Amino acid sequence: MLDCVTLWLSNLQGAGVTEPIILTRVAALLEAMRKTKAKVVIVSNELGLGLVPAEPAVRAFRDIAGRVNQLLATGADEAHLVVSGIPVRLK
Repeated sequence: MLDCVTLWLSNLQGAGVTEPIILTRVAALLEAMRKTKAKVVIVSNELGLGLVPAEPAVRAFRDIAGRVNQLLATGADEAHLVVSGIPVRLK
């Protein structure tokens, strides 16, 4: 279980890791997931459903989190959104 993608992203950005390197690491994670027989569960926060942040750095973080969530969901066998404690299967 990887909990939580947004915290991982925050730590990477805080360490100065650039977006292209982050996306490369996400691709490597997806490749490792494809190769394992283990069930992998990834938890992330949805940041794009609220107001658009006024601060450019916060908007940039929200945008990269959205791109990473899209990549992970696309590469996953299943994707779920939990709303008010109710899981909604996306795929």
